[in-house]
Amino acid sequence: MLLGKTDENGKGSSTLAKKTFPSLLLFPIWFVYKENQQTKSPMNTKILSLIIALFLASTSAFTQNKKLTDKEYKQMISFQLDGTTWVYDREYDQNGNTPKHRSFFDDQKMVLQLKGKPLKALLITEKERKTLKQERRLTPPTHWLRYDILSCGFLSRKGVIHKANAHTLVLDYFSYGQNHQVIFKAKR
Repeated sequence: MLLGKTDENGKGSSTLAKKTFPSLLLFPIWFVYKENQQTKSPMNTKILSLIIALFLASTSAFTQNKKLTDKEYKQMISFQLDGTTWVYDREYDQNGNTPKHRSFFDDQKMVLQLKGKPLKALLITEKERKTLKQERRLTPPTHWLRYDILSCGFLSRKGVIHKANAHTLVLDYFSYGQNHQVIFKAKR
């Protein structure tokens, strides 16, 4: 292999090639510079600026091309509430199954890829608390969770979050004609 390493079995590895790819793009700049030094002609600024722009664009694209795993996305789908970081754990539809269609996790993963950190806890006001349906819960909900979904642009939604126990929060939300629950665990 031109830039790869071989392991003990003789199979090639392209990790070196991946690490040195941006530095290989410096070769055209060095080549144009050397040619101009030898011919003593003035440097063509259009060509040099084009080469530099291509180098910067390719190195930027190269560094942003890293794919995150679902586990890394789950750690990123989080929010702060009362000094604790709450991290996405899992979700269920109204039948207690993992959703088959686009889920909260899928939506938040897309929002993270396109927009950045999407979740924010908001305090429920007294006026809002009076309008919420009275449900049988051990403790009444005190906060909303604001989240974005991607549907012809970004739509901001909010759902009630309530404490299941000391280390678990539950978000209730409605999607595809069904009630869903998203479980968040306290980050330790």
